[in-house]
This record gives sequence, C-alpha cells and structure tokens, in this order.
Amino acid sequence: MKPEDLQKILDDHHKYLTSQTGGTRASLKGANLYRANLDGANLEGANLDRANLKGANLEGASLKGANLYRANL
Repeated sequence: MKPEDLQKILDDHHKYLTSQTGGTRASLKGANLYRANLDGANLEGANLDRANLKGANLEGASLKGANLYRANL
C-alpha cells in the first residue's frame, strides 16, 4: 500500500473516531502493510483482518478493539 493511501485511511479513521464529518472506520482487511510506519497511529476499532503487519512499526500505536483476526504480526 502506498504511504499516501495509508495516510488518507488513517486521517479518515481519525475523523470517524472523533465524530467529524467525512470520517469512516479504517478497513485494512487483507492490506499489505509490510514494514509500514504506523508509529503512533490510532487504529482503535479498525478492521485489520488478514492484514500483513510483519515488520511494521507499531510503536505507540493503539490497536484497542481492532479486528486482528488472521493478521500476520
């Protein structure tokens, strides 16, 4: 996934979490996030089913309530 596409999803997810107009829950189902920089990302409640997070930087990231079913960590 291109970094700019991922950033758009994260921005829209932030809007969703803060009840702002245009917000949508992050759906990263099956996404290839290999070695993605998710440092400090708020992925609370995001759908990461079957996402490839191998080697991703999750330092400071929040995954509370995220769907990590079959995710590759």
